[in-house]
Amino acid sequence: MARGTGLTLVPILAVPIFGDHPTVAAWFGIALVVAGIVWLHRPLISDALARGSARGLFSLSALLTGVTIAVYSLNDTAGVRRANPIVYLYLVYAINLLFLAPYILTRRMPAIRRAFRPSVPLVVGGAGSFGTYLIVLAATRLAPVSYVVPMRETSIVVGAILGARLLNESLGWTRLSACILVTAGVIAIAIGG
Repeated sequence: MARGTGLTLVPILAVPIFGDHPTVAAWFGIALVVAGIVWLHRPLISDALARGSARGLFSLSALLTGVTIAVYSLNDTAGVRRANPIVYLYLVYAINLLFLAPYILTRRMPAIRRAFRPSVPLVVGGAGSFGTYLIVLAATRLAPVSYVVPMRETSIVVGAILGARLLNESLGWTRLSACILVTAGVIAIAIGG
């Protein structure tokens, strides 16, 4: 719900805010990506329908997370259209540090000490997070955010494949078909863009 809400809101809001004008093919691709995300949760939806209750399908926290995703995606787009993505990213991290430092230093120091023990996964994860965020920022500077945000959902496909290969998770028909929908949507966005 969180990913689907953000993904649905961004293209709709980007039209009046940034003047994005997705093509018909791009709108179709965006719809396919949203459908893929919904389809991924088909077992949960089917179970809720069988029970006759939507309980467990929707949560306020997931909805608010989706709205937050849409807001920060639109905010990031406005930021990188006014500043170099590297400068913008630096400012984002600096502002986060400024606001979070008092809390962390007064309430979370033992956890910080434990987390900052030398660790290859920590360094690789941090560099990967920084790098992917920078790539997304650069992409939103070059292309309409209506296209970039749905294309980020290729992580669903990568996650499903890695889950099957590395964690022995079942790929199954539902996951496979959701991955196909997302991939088809990304291709349609690329063609339509």
